[in-house]
Amino acid sequence: MTALLALFQCVQCARTAEAMGLARLAVLWQGVWILLLPPLAVFGGILYFTWKRARQAEVGIANGAASRIGARR
Repeated sequence: MTALLALFQCVQCARTAEAMGLARLAVLWQGVWILLLPPLAVFGGILYFTWKRARQAEVGIANGAASRIGARR
């Protein structure tokens, strides 16, 4: 059980898990994951839209360069 308690970084979580026992430890882990999912989803969404916008800018720059080259001829 001490190996599982090492996964909890804060003292309060480690002591709570130690006092609850193994049966309740799974419930505590579910709570940790439930609380972790929304921030990860928001962070992932921000990264996705940032990547998408950067790709649009690259295409826009490439199209703009092509149109300028075509205008010179």
